[in-house]
Amino acid sequence: MEIDLHEFELWDAIEDVVYKLEDCKIKGVQEISIIHGYKSGHVLKNYFQSEEFLIEMAREGFKLKRKQSSNPGVSVFEII
Repeated sequence: MEIDLHEFELWDAIEDVVYKLEDCKIKGVQEISIIHGYKSGHVLKNYFQSEEFLIEMAREGFKLKRKQSSNPGVSVFEII
């Protein structure tokens, strides 16, 4: 599943990601790509590529494993 967060503020983006992860869980989707941008989207990029994000999602009940992405504006995660 892919989620485009361009133009989102951080808190709205986090809320949308949690919603999409719930959707992935229901549909049995095993991977999510978070499109956050990398130039003007550095706040989102920094958060979604941080350990803090992984810890926060674990608290929400989602175990994620970061995957390599050739695009610096996209963070890809395996949903475990």
